[in-house]
Order: sequence, then C-alpha cells, then structure tokens
Amino acid sequence: MMSSEFINPIVQATYDVLEEVLGTDISRRRLSKHTKALPLHRISALAGLTGTVEGYIVLSMPLNVALSVAAVVSNEEVTALDDISQAAIIGLVDTIMLEALRRLREEGAKAAVTPTALFWGQGLQLSCSEIEAALIPLQMPLGSIELTVALQDSRDED
Repeated sequence: MMSSEFINPIVQATYDVLEEVLGTDISRRRLSKHTKALPLHRISALAGLTGTVEGYIVLSMPLNVALSVAAVVSNEEVTALDDISQAAIIGLVDTIMLEALRRLREEGAKAAVTPTALFWGQGLQLSCSEIEAALIPLQMPLGSIELTVALQDSRDED
C-alpha cells in the first residue's frame, strides 16, 4: 500500500522543480489511484526508486507540451523530439528525482534513483497491477502533464 509519506515529497518536488525551471505557475488537479493499466500521453519519462521505498515515477505529456517544455529547459527553439529535446526532458526529470530523493531521505527513506528513460509513441499504456499508482494531473500555461507515482514501502515485505 502506498503511503502519503512517500507520495507527498515526490509530488511537491515535481511541483517545485517544474515551477522553478519552467518559470510558470502550476496547478494540481485531484489525485486518483489506479491498480490497472493507465493510458499514457505520447511522450513519457520514467525513473525508478530502489531501497526502503521502491517503484517508479512517470511524467507523461502530449508531444506539443514536451516540445514546449524542452524549449524552455534548453533555451532553444525546439520543433521535433531530437537529441536536444530528449536530453532536456530527461534532465528535467533527473532534477525532479534528485529533489524527490532529498525529500524522501528527510522522511527517513533510504532510496536510490535509477536512470531516467524516455519513451514515446501512440497508444502506450503503463501497467500498474503490482503496485497501486497515484495519478496527479498538473496544469500549466504550457499544457498538461500527468505525474504517476507508483511506490511501495519495501520494509512491509520483511
């Protein structure tokens, strides 16, 4: 079962990093929990956590939002999902994960972050059958991003 002691630091880190890096206001919509497959937007970045808390975090967004985000992060014009835009999105997620990790450690979790993977395509789904996932829509002027947090306390398995 996922605990708010793990969800909240990740949501807050995501919110704070996006707001600072993108220089924009972000509003959160209502969190929903899922145990079945979730449809993803065309562009998604996934990073994992291992340790006393384990699972994964996914940022999913439509292509136009991904390109807009990459343009702001890289401070360059971006018109395609090229190497620069991919690196910008991965770097942004890495920054979010480092801040989330810092906050999780403040909550007493001993965790490490896996490298971020970027994947894209139409009709992608994320299967969450093993771990309950929280889906948090984030709205900003650049568009909507969905944050999925699927974590479990590995201490429960001992």
